Amino acid sequence: MPKVTIYTQAYNPGEYLTQCVESVLNQTYTDFEWILIDHGSTDNTREVIRSYAERDKRIIPVYIDVNGSVPNLLYDTVRREGTGKYFAYLDSDDWWDLDYLERLVPFAEENDLDLALTGAVNYYQAPGSGYGVSRVLRKLDAPMILTLEEFARNYPVAGPYAGALWASLRPLDKFLETESDPKNMEIWIRGLNWRSDTLMMLNYADHCRRIGINEFAPYHYRRYGTSLSRRYSENYFESNLYFHQRLEEFFRCHGVLDVMEDYLRERHLFEMLSTLDVLRHTPLPGDQKMRDCAKIVAHPLTAEALSYDCPEREKWCAYIWNVTNEVLRDGRLTDVEAARTVLGLLAQDCAGAVTAPAQLELFAEDETLRGLLLRNDKEGLARRLLERTRTEERPERSGGLLRGLLPEDSPLRQVEDPRFFQDHNDIARLVFNGGCLVALDQMTGLLTAGGPVKSEEALLRLYLTLAALENQVPAFLFGKLRLAELYRRENRREECRALVAELEEMGAGGLPEAAALREAWGEETE
Repeated sequence: MPKVTIYTQAYNPGEYLTQCVESVLNQTYTDFEWILIDHGSTDNTREVIRSYAERDKRIIPVYIDVNGSVPNLLYDTVRREGTGKYFAYLDSDDWWDLDYLERLVPFAEENDLDLALTGAVNYYQAPGSGYGVSRVLRKLDAPMILTLEEFARNYPVAGPYAGALWASLRPLDKFLETESDPKNMEIWIRGLNWRSDTLMMLNYADHCRRIGINEFAPYHYRRYGTSLSRRYSENYFESNLYFHQRLEEFFRCHGVLDVMEDYLRERHLFEMLSTLDVLRHTPLPGDQKMRDCAKIVAHPLTAEALSYDCPEREKWCAYIWNVTNEVLRDGRLTDVEAARTVLGLLAQDCAGAVTAPAQLELFAEDETLRGLLLRNDKEGLARRLLERTRTEERPERSGGLLRGLLPEDSPLRQVEDPRFFQDHNDIARLVFNGGCLVALDQMTGLLTAGGPVKSEEALLRLYLTLAALENQVPAFLFGKLRLAELYRRENRREECRALVAELEEMGAGGLPEAAALREAWGEETE
């Protein structure tokens, strides 16, 4: 049987490397060579590799002093050291069943395959835990042998098996030939470190005549909190967009785009779901998380994908909800524009009311308030804010937010002084609940009591609005006079004169109070 060149590069795999090595050296298929690279590890990886290489000459040890210091490490090393007919890739923290090669090599040989794929088991190990849980990640009930066109048409089923370099076998010479594919070069030029494996596999598939997937799952893929595939980077979204572009090109090239449009939407949501999952669990500042969420939400592809009814849609919305809820709860979010963009999807009726970073603090302090926001309960949110303003130390936060939530025709909408909602909370509640006439009576009592009135100008402006709405002419005239008097006391002469002129136009210029105002400014008329 033909020789297989195996390739693994290790960077601080720790205790997992031993399991990986033992799974290879004990393969029932023995004709292989293994390029095993210490890629600048700072743990004991180099010593482990050296020890095994001294005992088994099938290991070709390669030592790199600084991680990432050697460009094009994969292709250059395999081209220099590889002598096998087939090429297989294994991550340093994963492992194979002992019959992995024995199943894949004959499968590739007997079916004349340019790419032999197999199933995998997902092994999740919690950080710091000595044990994990295994679940089948993907596995067919029966093998599939496909031409390239058939692979494209069956991509929703077959594509996930070609999602990574691992769990596959291919001719070594064909693998090396694809190095110069311009589409592979584009991956490195763009610096895409998320979905790079999937992109490379898609590019490789374009060079294949026949692709096969067997019915086994002998590859064990380890997932844990610090594995490279779970580390978030800012170009995740750009990688996903480029993958979508390449997948669309692949389908178009092979004549199946017309039957794959729904799948493309669903796949975009799936990729965004993966991105949000990693973003949610990464220790980035809240502003950065929200900005990245906003980029995803605002992109036209996302809007198009969300118009498609599929299970991923509900999952995606749940994930963006969770990320937003956690960022708001953290209390350090200040990017209002990003928050409004994301809330525009989750709480479209409430998002526009958020105008200042201080308002975002409210949703960290008040779980009920946050829940109402994320449920898009505009009326409930406004009611809760009215309750808060009674004791709010900084009424400008809740008062400003409240104004943006009120209906356009609400008399309270005109109240510009947020302190009013605290100083006259009972009156504001009455108006909010439609009790305008009762509120007007209470305000009249307050204004005629003779004592100082808090937020007096805001109160008087609302008083005038309510008097006009309820057609209470005496109250309206009384309010105009009180407001003019306030302007006189505050030396706001032009505004006072304008109000007196309005009273004269209404035929109320002869009132004693109006005359007193004119006399105070030295403008007594006959």
